[in-house]
Amino acid sequence: MTAEPDPVVDGQPPDPAYTAVKDLPTWWRELGRLRMGDREPILDGRNRPVLDAHGRPKLRVIKLPRWRLTSQDEQRINLAAQLWGGTPEPWERAPEGEQWQVTTRATWVPVIVPREAAVTQKYELWTGPGGAARRCDGEWDEVSGAECLCRDEQEVDQSGGTARACKLTTRLSVVLYDLPGMGVWRLETHGFWSGTGLVSFAQRMLPHLAPMERLQLRIERKRRPVTVKGKRQLYEFPVAVIDSDKTMGELLAAGRALAPPPGPVAAIAARAANDRRPDGLGPPGPQAGGPTSPPEAPPPTAPADEGDPDDDPGLGRWADAEEPSEGWPGAPGAADHGVPPAGAPGLTDDALFDQPPPGGGRRRL
Repeated sequence: MTAEPDPVVDGQPPDPAYTAVKDLPTWWRELGRLRMGDREPILDGRNRPVLDAHGRPKLRVIKLPRWRLTSQDEQRINLAAQLWGGTPEPWERAPEGEQWQVTTRATWVPVIVPREAAVTQKYELWTGPGGAARRCDGEWDEVSGAECLCRDEQEVDQSGGTARACKLTTRLSVVLYDLPGMGVWRLETHGFWSGTGLVSFAQRMLPHLAPMERLQLRIERKRRPVTVKGKRQLYEFPVAVIDSDKTMGELLAAGRALAPPPGPVAAIAARAANDRRPDGLGPPGPQAGGPTSPPEAPPPTAPADEGDPDDDPGLGRWADAEEPSEGWPGAPGAADHGVPPAGAPGLTDDALFDQPPPGGGRRRL
């Protein structure tokens, strides 16, 4: 009788740990949401909330300068506040279940982008409790199976017609590896620039990166001229981007897409890697009997900004973020995520957001 091969000794992969029905989808557990904005009550001339027909305060979208996290797990939100600043609190208007939230002081957070369904993008039309009435890719509607109607509405709206019914909806799933839990955090945006940029990253860059590469999810402020009703206006709006503190040569070499860059670039990279080693004996690598720990990301050189569920130009206004509280610079992770030290010149939110647009004039609120 022949013994079955040992997967470790003989190099054979172990049997799969699961069996599954082939025509059913798989999904990542959602631990929470990453948001680029919030909603606040609309106030009248006497600084009182404006109420709707049901006696509830009317809300408007505001764009936040830092990441906001929401989750049904209070522990995760509390830990996010310890890492990236902010005050954790219950989310009173949560759409599902009991949730907590924190508006951090971080302009970027460290993430891993899993390759499986990292980014999805559709034109969507939602009808409240009825769910999605349309979900199409620009050609065909998944809900009705008919030709996409959102495409024609997009063309009408771009030429100055009626407002579009469908929203461009882009969803990004990332792992926040500094927070506990097995699953992903989801970012949903309806903005053109965030949506097209994230899809471009998933198409052109992600396949060439090493699996589970450590990256950065940033909020960047953009200015673009937009024509509204025949008038040219300059809008400020947030854009979600994926970035890294590594060079493209290092990223692609780690993903085995190409060899390390030759010549002077390789020498500079080797010296930088050698400097990261405590013993100064060479670039970081696998240690005998232990795993490899990638170097920590350096702090960003410039702060960034953001906006609500939507980052479409002109939606909402830029919110004035809370000034850093005294003693914050010593908090864990403060120096690593674009958190300005208390009282630092040139890094206040007023200085960050109230710059005049190119060519002079006032910023549109």
